[in-house]
Amino acid sequence: MPGTLRYTPSWLSRPSPGFDLFSPKTQPPLAQDQTKQKDTKLFGPTRTIARRGTEVFVVVGNELRWSDLVLLKEQWDEGYNEKNGDNEQDDNNESQSTTRILKVPISRPIKQLIISPNGDYLAIVTSHTIHIAVLPDSSHLASDDTLPLKLKTFHVGPTTHVLERSPIASAVWHPLGANGVCLVTITVDAVVRLWEFDKDNRWSFEAPALAVDLIKLVNGSSSDQDFSPSKYGANKTFSPDAFEMEVASACFGGSATEGEDSWAAMTLWIAMREGDVYALSPFLPSKWTAPRSMIARLSASASCISSSSCETNHSQQTRNQLRMWLSDITSQQSQFTSEELLSDVYTLQRPLRPSPISKLQGPFAISPDMDDIFEVTDLYAIASIDNMDAAMSEDGEIEDEDLGPASASLLCLSTSDNKIHILASIGTVEGRWLPARKLHSDEADEEVELLLLETLTLGQAADGVSPSFTADTQTQHSVFVTYSGGVSHLDLSSWTTKLADELLGDDEAGLAFRVDTLLDTASATVSQPITFSTPANSYSPVTCIALTDSDLGFFVLTTNSNQPYAATLEEPLSTTFGAMSISGPEPTLLLEYNPPELDTSMDTFPDARATYQPPQVLYAPSGLPSFLDTHAHPRIRRTLADELRLSPAVLQLMLDAHRVLSSETHRLGLAVAELFRRCERLQEEFREQLRRVRECRDRIDTVVEEGADDYQNMHGEPAEADGGAREAVEMRLEKVVERQGTLEERHAEIRRKIAKAGGRPVSEKEDQWITEIRVMERMIGGKELDTPTSDEEQDTAKEDDGMSPSGDNDALPHARFDQVRHLQKQLVNQAQDVEQNSSPSAEQEDFSASLRSSTRGGGSAQRRREAQTEIEMLLERQTALLEATREKIGRLAGLG
Repeated sequence: MPGTLRYTPSWLSRPSPGFDLFSPKTQPPLAQDQTKQKDTKLFGPTRTIARRGTEVFVVVGNELRWSDLVLLKEQWDEGYNEKNGDNEQDDNNESQSTTRILKVPISRPIKQLIISPNGDYLAIVTSHTIHIAVLPDSSHLASDDTLPLKLKTFHVGPTTHVLERSPIASAVWHPLGANGVCLVTITVDAVVRLWEFDKDNRWSFEAPALAVDLIKLVNGSSSDQDFSPSKYGANKTFSPDAFEMEVASACFGGSATEGEDSWAAMTLWIAMREGDVYALSPFLPSKWTAPRSMIARLSASASCISSSSCETNHSQQTRNQLRMWLSDITSQQSQFTSEELLSDVYTLQRPLRPSPISKLQGPFAISPDMDDIFEVTDLYAIASIDNMDAAMSEDGEIEDEDLGPASASLLCLSTSDNKIHILASIGTVEGRWLPARKLHSDEADEEVELLLLETLTLGQAADGVSPSFTADTQTQHSVFVTYSGGVSHLDLSSWTTKLADELLGDDEAGLAFRVDTLLDTASATVSQPITFSTPANSYSPVTCIALTDSDLGFFVLTTNSNQPYAATLEEPLSTTFGAMSISGPEPTLLLEYNPPELDTSMDTFPDARATYQPPQVLYAPSGLPSFLDTHAHPRIRRTLADELRLSPAVLQLMLDAHRVLSSETHRLGLAVAELFRRCERLQEEFREQLRRVRECRDRIDTVVEEGADDYQNMHGEPAEADGGAREAVEMRLEKVVERQGTLEERHAEIRRKIAKAGGRPVSEKEDQWITEIRVMERMIGGKELDTPTSDEEQDTAKEDDGMSPSGDNDALPHARFDQVRHLQKQLVNQAQDVEQNSSPSAEQEDFSASLRSSTRGGGSAQRRREAQTEIEMLLERQTALLEATREKIGRLAGLG
């Protein structure tokens, strides 16, 4: 559970350009007619804040605005907080340099803003219409031009998504769409449409590439039936499913990331208002892309499909359809070129067999049954962990046919009464298709069961406010929930990690008992990073956004009543250091720091809390001046210009005016009372802080006085005479403060480096290099060279280094060094023996004797000269040999 470091920063508070980004140009009057809000009330969550990196797109009223959060923060830090408010015109011009107004041809209230995966398109959703806006580059939006920018927009389905047709329940970009241009729209009447956009082909915005009526599909018996939605104006037959299949929300089960289930990203989960949950898998565009690892797992799973003799005809047909679909993908992969095979992302065509439209699975049984009557508002899916990687070899083949149980995927349902239901799917939702022909047997597929793990109540529900989910950018098993009281953070990683370890483990003995015990004790950790100061109404709150940036940190942003609320959360260290761990017997490279336990009894500062934000009622204009123009009859307005005369009409006018004035004064009184209570609490906190400071001062004085009694200076005089003890304490305190500042700077620098670097798994070559370094360290510096090791230790070291015990030790550095030292000792001993036993005089006598014997034999003078030359050469050779031996001994002695 991340802690809250800071709340709404100053660059998003009033008065600042960041606050003006979310506030309308003109404030509505206090006595605004509340009936208009009820007429324009929209069902479902409001997602009018979208982000592209640190850029945000905001809807204020019906105006689309753009800004960059980092740019707002930097310009505020450079001097916006030092400017006075005397020249309002200059401040407005400067604030426009960080904000851009984007013009779009949309007249109805905007309900959702959805950025495409590649960031090139923006889906603008109203209650019945959808427009796709082409977004320019961020450098073009951040230019010096402050004039409104008109975006190029396309109306999606001008004859489909119109006011006369069913409202739009959800719109989501397909995670596997080619180039990120595939949009899925789901209307309230349970019609799913898949759009594949092309800027050069306007017809792609006119008609969907695939349209499915779920009411027809749920009752379908064969794939040759017509499941397309009925045309406008056609007579519809009565179906009882029409009441139970009103769509509330829809989402995909995953985002095609590494390690998640291969079927998650192509599974569309659909939640109905009554609480039923359906799944459509696989649901793919005609041209889709997927990571190479995902395609490898799908191709490998095709070899695991085996038939059994005890299976029924229906089960065999289901397996044959799945094998047929996977074989089509494998055949496409076999036709890839070498460059395509080396690519990280594969582009494939949707298999045409068994059918482009899959079977609608559901409604899934929820155990235990939820007897409460509720209305679902939003749906969020957490993909399960794929266990195929553990069973695959390096060549992509399956080593173990028994893959074991898969990790459970999670579903979160939010209801209109501020309750969150956490469900776990027992089993994996895989591809299912209708048979080619209608079967006469009544046998049905084995449906996945949803297990209700926990139900959380966030707070008191507000009329017209729909809770909604936002994905956590730090961990997969965490989610943000925006509701009428603020923003809550649900952390499920405390038990989902243990559940995944149990399901993916090898120990199957007692697995069911351990899983049941774990699920019975499963509990989510709930925190409240943002709390709204004013109650939410039908227009708010807006679903929050979460982002992670080196300048902003772990940042959460939302709005309520056109007022921004933000919080900076702690970044979990597991996400940054987890990938840096190195497996092996040696200690890992994980940086571990255990801070010492501090005494919190003398904490000087209270816990961090949100700063006071003045309510909008203090800045809204009064509605009394315009009351006469809107409510008074023209004849009465003319009489009010003269002397006032009492009459029933004037009395009624005064009563109406009093009603407006009393409402305004009541709201102002509540706002001023809240401000007064805040000031009173601030004074009390100041008094408490002063009391703690005085207490801390008294304790410091006590410590100084106790040290002064025992202190003696160099002359033996008490320390009170020269204040030596006090100076020592002050000097020590200065060093501690300086050291603390240095540690804080180092800590901040390390956090910045880690945030920028991020985590990256160690490659195979890096792992081999680390192993070689460790082996070299053990051979050179890991033991004393002079101390001989035992035979077992030598054999172990040789086996670790890849050598046999009987192998040659000359290849090892420490063995070669030992041989050199042994050779040195031998050469020294031989040189000493030569110097003692062999001298140049004895050799000369031997050569002289041989010369005399040769002379007696009658040798000539030429013979004597040759013998003399030979003697001189032998003497020179022996002298050179001795000099070389002496130099070699000196070098070896230097190495030792």
